[in-house]
Amino acid sequence: MILSNTETYLVTGAPGWLGNRLVETMRNQNLKTKCLVLNGMKTDHLVKLGATIIYGNVIDYETLLPATKGVDKVIHAVGVIHPKKASDFYQINTKGTENMLKASSENKVKKFLYISSNSAQGYNLDRRIPMTEEGPDRPYTDYGKSKWNAEQIVKKFQNENMLQTVILRPCWFYGPGPGQIMTELINYIKKGRPPIFGSGQNLRTMSYIDNTVNAILLAINSEKTNGQTYWIGDEKSYKLIDVYNEIARQLDVKIEPRHIPRLVCQLAEKIDIFLGKLGKYHKHLHVCGETGHDIWCDTSKAKKDFGYEPKISLPEGIKLTIASCIELGLIDEK
Repeated sequence: MILSNTETYLVTGAPGWLGNRLVETMRNQNLKTKCLVLNGMKTDHLVKLGATIIYGNVIDYETLLPATKGVDKVIHAVGVIHPKKASDFYQINTKGTENMLKASSENKVKKFLYISSNSAQGYNLDRRIPMTEEGPDRPYTDYGKSKWNAEQIVKKFQNENMLQTVILRPCWFYGPGPGQIMTELINYIKKGRPPIFGSGQNLRTMSYIDNTVNAILLAINSEKTNGQTYWIGDEKSYKLIDVYNEIARQLDVKIEPRHIPRLVCQLAEKIDIFLGKLGKYHKHLHVCGETGHDIWCDTSKAKKDFGYEPKISLPEGIKLTIASCIELGLIDEK
């Protein structure tokens, strides 16, 4: 894919797992890139990649006006998944997105791409039927609701002709430089007795990070995507136990998963929702509740509209993820 290097892109969410990988790819394609960064965050890697650093905060609208000035396209990847308190979901994921949209519209940005989540729709009502862009949307956690609320604001800007927009819904991220939850899972599997939620037969769509990055750059540069929402994931979905087994195979270990009963997952989900009503959040309760569900999707719309082709398969992606963990010293030696 060859993109125009005459346009200027603003990326939010870098430094960060997805943001960093996105900027690396954009550098390889000689795209003019700016990064919206919080004061105090380390930017050495982004500077080495040639990105222009703009300091600002998505919850401070006034800082976003200079950040979006002279920008052609915005890729909004800022979001909080595991916050200290539940209100942060709405402050950052929802209100922060609205602030970015307002500033982008004010400065006549050509296009705004919003990185949403599978949680904006929830989970499969029928495990035999994949989730699609037609819904129904049933977000049930504060995280999912905050992302869904942001999607509605994005659509409002599109429908009122204030901004051209596109929404992407990636699924379970994995790839080089993984986040804490993926790193924890790999280390549990390395020890041979990882917890697995429910029977392990539930279906999951995975989103290898480079597949997702390619989808972002294709979608933001296609006119067909204006006003649209797309599911983004790997070529096929997998049973949760198959994901575990692939990680174990790559680590060259045998595993005997500790099954967390489905009833426990359902209880964790209810507690997670209840804590959210109290303004609280517990990361592992959230993961236990969510991971027991079937969460898999149909990406055919993205393939049809803008030529999305997820080239990295699960075995190759897991191999690269583990290699990165080893290089970064993220895998326990014991």
